[in-house]
Amino acid sequence: MSEATVVDARLDKLEQDNRRLKLTLGALLLALAAVPLIGAVMPQQIPEVITAREFSVVDENGTIRAQMSAAGIFYTDDNQTIRVEMDADGIRYLDENGILRASINAGGIAHVGDNGKVRSSMTDYGVESFDENGTRRGAMTVAGILYGDENGTSRAVMAANGIGYYDENRRLVWRAPER
Repeated sequence: MSEATVVDARLDKLEQDNRRLKLTLGALLLALAAVPLIGAVMPQQIPEVITAREFSVVDENGTIRAQMSAAGIFYTDDNQTIRVEMDADGIRYLDENGILRASINAGGIAHVGDNGKVRSSMTDYGVESFDENGTRRGAMTVAGILYGDENGTSRAVMAANGIGYYDENRRLVWRAPER
């Protein structure tokens, strides 16, 4: 064989190997590009049941902001103070100092003032309103509607038998209808 023939044969083999390498590399790149596309096209599988002892929501700083467990569901503010809690006893809203402000439970609904005393409530008995000292100032019950003074004395009453206005000693001043 002449030297030119040997060089041509080697050049043909080199060009053939180069074509195979390009085809193999192209097929590999296509396969790698197809993997994410196949994942995007495939339907997502949603599990029937998720089992865990606790779920937590964490903010961007890694602070737990909400938590759900067998004890209940809790939400905390930026200072890690529990602000809302729901458990077997009911639902409670607390202020930024952790003081109870409102609650709903089997006994009814209550709103609590700044001094920790109930300001209004709704129970099976009825709806009641209290002043800052805890004295009942108004009520709507099965017996009727009443307004009380700062001493807790009923001053105006509307009931099935009429409307009455009473003095500070609970003596009748005026009544309609007259009986």
